[in-house]
Amino acid sequence: MIALNLNINSTGDFEKGISRIAKVRGFEISERGKKVNISEGGESVVAERGGEYYIEFSRPSELFRALSMLVGLIQENRTGFNICEKTKTDMCGTMIDCSRGAVMKPLSVIDFMTRMAMMGMDTIMLYTEDIYCLDDYKYFGYLRGRYSDDEIKEICLAAEELKIEVIPCIQTLGHLMKTLRWGYANDMKDDPDVLLIDEEKTYVFIEAMIKKWRTLCKTDKIHIGMDEAEGVGLGEYFNRHGYCDRYEIMLRHVQRVNDIAAKYGFKPMMWSDMFFKIGSKKRDYYDLDAEILPSLSEKIPTDASLVYWDYYHHDVELYRTMLKKHKEFGRNIIFAGGAWLWRGLCPHYDKTFDTTLKALSACDDEQIKSVIATMWGDDGGEVSRYTMLLGLQLFADYSHCDKLNIENTKENFKLCTGYDADAFIALDFDNIPAKKKDALATSKQVFYQDVLLGLFDKNFAEYDLEGYYDGIIDKLGALSNQGDIEYLFEYYRYLAEILKKKCHLGVKIRRAYNANDIDELLKCADVLSELSDDYKEFYKKLCSVWNRENKPFGFEVFEERIGGMLMRFKSCDEKIIKYCRAETERIDELEEEILWYGDENSKGELLSEHFYNNMRVF
Repeated sequence: MIALNLNINSTGDFEKGISRIAKVRGFEISERGKKVNISEGGESVVAERGGEYYIEFSRPSELFRALSMLVGLIQENRTGFNICEKTKTDMCGTMIDCSRGAVMKPLSVIDFMTRMAMMGMDTIMLYTEDIYCLDDYKYFGYLRGRYSDDEIKEICLAAEELKIEVIPCIQTLGHLMKTLRWGYANDMKDDPDVLLIDEEKTYVFIEAMIKKWRTLCKTDKIHIGMDEAEGVGLGEYFNRHGYCDRYEIMLRHVQRVNDIAAKYGFKPMMWSDMFFKIGSKKRDYYDLDAEILPSLSEKIPTDASLVYWDYYHHDVELYRTMLKKHKEFGRNIIFAGGAWLWRGLCPHYDKTFDTTLKALSACDDEQIKSVIATMWGDDGGEVSRYTMLLGLQLFADYSHCDKLNIENTKENFKLCTGYDADAFIALDFDNIPAKKKDALATSKQVFYQDVLLGLFDKNFAEYDLEGYYDGIIDKLGALSNQGDIEYLFEYYRYLAEILKKKCHLGVKIRRAYNANDIDELLKCADVLSELSDDYKEFYKKLCSVWNRENKPFGFEVFEERIGGMLMRFKSCDEKIIKYCRAETERIDELEEEILWYGDENSKGELLSEHFYNNMRVF
């Protein structure tokens, strides 16, 4: 790429942020460069007139987005352009899950924020259940890769330069299993995952959390969690007090936590699901018949925001209805959609695009001014966050564009980041034409499946997965040269080669065994040996990607999983060889009838099971 020099007339308070963007976006600031005139006020504009370039902005996010787009326009040799945008959100950001194994290094977070700023995003939440240091609670975040105070301050300083607001995203009720397992928490847990409401020790603990974040960041916002606390009031609380109305219990807790937050100058936001589940006879968040009594909803603190999370549905009307039901609470509403990278071994763009376009269309109709793209890391955080940059562009475009359009977003992505949108879409291995739309974990099922047990083999049988993965290999090979993230595409090309080799190996082994085809069985044994070498090489590549982006904590999970696969390859190879040499009369695993994964109704379906433990029989 040709070096690009820009002579930027005046940047004032934005100089440090622009410098960070320059390093990532690939330009230098020089008096000898192309003249860029920047002025503050009015709508966001990026234009070329008479050989000079002009940027107008009213918000920092508009400046950084316009500057990044300008670089793309210059690189494409465009002239006479005049692009006008107007921000329609008060908050547009990303929530990064740092609690499920993959804890991003501070420098990685800063680099990621820089790319967010390039797209025009202005907010980041670090989802940290116990991934920060808590004074007087030394087991909080123990061996989990928690951030030190200095690391969080480093992130916040860089965010300030990029004009990105860092909002703490913690848990003050549920999702605390990893820390509540330690002895210090014995007297303040309702069940293994949920804090004990009305216990004073609980509120001393929560105050320590909130007080800590007050010392680390400048924002007046804090996300206090409150989601999926299914056991509230049913464990130790029940033992002490008997059954009590769970809605009342939770509202009392919310008020206590809100009071603590207010003490330290925070206005809380919280996930909304528990308020709907408790009001639903089916205990279903998305139950459109859920009854929210005004007498109870009025008890939610007036300055609290409700965060509606939904990344599952493909119906605009459902999103619209849920947003309207949220509005009935009379509180500020934030929508949290999904940048899907938490199932399988690859990002899921088909799912991300469809759900996000539907959801943000409803948000537009209902004039929702705050949106967040969640990047969960279920089951260990296997997928690099960088693979989902294109998904974030959708949310950024919602903030800055009148209407969302995939083709426009792909073009904006190229301008803002320099990356090829189609290359990112090609990373979606699990976009397999299937009977079930939410079949999102095929790559992971193939990778971890036991070749003799064949847990998914019956479901896979109807699909030409070898041909599918072969096409992925060819596609990724043609979409190389992705600059500083080319390493990800090399990693995924290698993964596709493994999946092609392994996807139907179990079926081939079983077929040869049933036919007593010794020659074919020996060929399968050779493939097992090759796969053993392939998985060792894959481990090296995964290790490289992980260490580039994340702290080492959490990676031991994948070392154990891959190590287990290697031992199993060796064992299966030995069993097949012994059978072929007539040293054993049978291979017991292959004598079992293979059933549909799920149940008899799963015929011909690819299923969305994505938890490693559920891919094991025991």
